Amino acid sequence: MAELARIGADVVALQENTRQPDGRSCAAELADRLGMHVCEDDHPRGLAVLSRSPVVAARRLQLGVETFDYPPPLVVELDAGARRLTFVTFHLPLGRSGDRAPVVRELANAVGSLEPPLLVCGDLNAPPGDPVVEDLLSAGLTDASAAAGNTMPNPEPRVRLDYVLVGAGGLEVGVRGAATLGHRADPLGFLPSDHLGVVVELDL
Repeated sequence: MAELARIGADVVALQENTRQPDGRSCAAELADRLGMHVCEDDHPRGLAVLSRSPVVAARRLQLGVETFDYPPPLVVELDAGARRLTFVTFHLPLGRSGDRAPVVRELANAVGSLEPPLLVCGDLNAPPGDPVVEDLLSAGLTDASAAAGNTMPNPEPRVRLDYVLVGAGGLEVGVRGAATLGHRADPLGFLPSDHLGVVVELDL
């Protein structure tokens, strides 16, 4: 939380949004502390988006194929002032690329139909060059997080599984930089996640 507050993130995507016994989620607690809007689903492997801009609309991106008990992507439309921003967060299932191919094809087709500017963020469970990644890039998305480096496992990451992809649709979108965060443990020695977070600074 301290790192998110320090960088002043405008939008945050969360995967595996856990809940306390009273039902309150990690995303809701973070949103309260950071003074952000929150949009989340109720899936056990929950997805969430935190935003400083108001949420205009939100929906699950229903896929007509097996998602192996992982949640369907969460699509959130944000009022970013001069323009509306579409933000998608997802968590692709583990497994061989061939097993996940139908999920990725449907996701790529759906993402390709969304209105730009578009940010697609999440855990692909696939390294760069994997067909899972290439299928999404072929849908017109650009990997804005390539310079961030490896993200898994924390604190000594050896592979990059987490991405921020941009769909500009001919609009001017500049990538100022990309980095990872979440390397530091809390006073009790707990890391925020087994993955590092990815932060990307964009000019929209």
